[in-house]
Amino acid sequence: MRYGELINLLIVDLQGLLRSHVRIKDATFQQVIAISIIPDTGIEMTSLSRKLGIDNSTATRLVDGLGKKHWIEKTLYSDDKRVVIVLLTRKGVMIQKKIESQFDKIGEKVESLFTATDSINILEGMRSLHWKLARMLLNKK
Repeated sequence: MRYGELINLLIVDLQGLLRSHVRIKDATFQQVIAISIIPDTGIEMTSLSRKLGIDNSTATRLVDGLGKKHWIEKTLYSDDKRVVIVLLTRKGVMIQKKIESQFDKIGEKVESLFTATDSINILEGMRSLHWKLARMLLNKK
């Protein structure tokens, strides 16, 4: 099996797992994923759209929907007023914690499928894959 095929299968399996086990009332799957990746210090709108793999205009609609729910707020970057920063509100932080708790439960179920030695090796491989993919996205290769 080649990398591309395996990556596609992993995406399908992981999305199915997350969609069936991560539930936040009144939130779409895309909104759940967006909330889950916003750091405490906020994120630039362009970076958020890049991480989600969507256009800026689609990210704007997504963020506007989250703003209507009072889960995020937008602010302008102090050094460059063209840059929009997305920050979690108190309510958004609470939602993010619920999402993380549900992720942790999924992680525990997955971890229980492996021996301790296999689990360590898989975690190292996943960390390495994540690091390399994140760098690839930053370099747009």
